[in-house]
Amino acid sequence: MPRLPHPDRVRVLLSDPRQTPADHDRNGDAFFAEGRLNVAMMFYEKSKSRDRLEKTLRAAGDSGDTFLVEWVFKVLPELVTPQDWIRTGEAAMKAGKYSFARDAFLRAGDEARAQEAVQALNQALG
Repeated sequence: MPRLPHPDRVRVLLSDPRQTPADHDRNGDAFFAEGRLNVAMMFYEKSKSRDRLEKTLRAAGDSGDTFLVEWVFKVLPELVTPQDWIRTGEAAMKAGKYSFARDAFLRAGDEARAQEAVQALNQALG
C-alpha cells in the first residue's frame, strides 16, 4: 500500500487547482483504506464522487459518527435519509457516543429516542 502523504502535503493537494476529481478520489481512497475517514472525506468533498460519499456514509453510520454523516449531508444532501440518521443514532448508542446519538436522532426527527440518548448521557456523566 502506498505511503500516505504528510499532513502538510495533504493541505497542498487539497488546494492545488491542478488536482482532478480522480486525483482527489485516489487520495481519499488511500486514507479511507487506512481508516482515516475524516481525511478521506476532505478529498471526497472536493471530488463530490457519489460512490465515495455513499461509502463514507455507510462507514460513518455503522460507527455512529454523526459528524461524518453531517459532513456527507453538507456535500450531497439528497444522499442522507432519515433512516441513515436512525442507523447512525443506533450505532452511536451502542458505542456509548450519546451526544452523537442524540444529534442523529434529532436529525431523523425522533424526539423520543433523542431524549433516551440525553438520559443515557446524563447517567454516564453521573
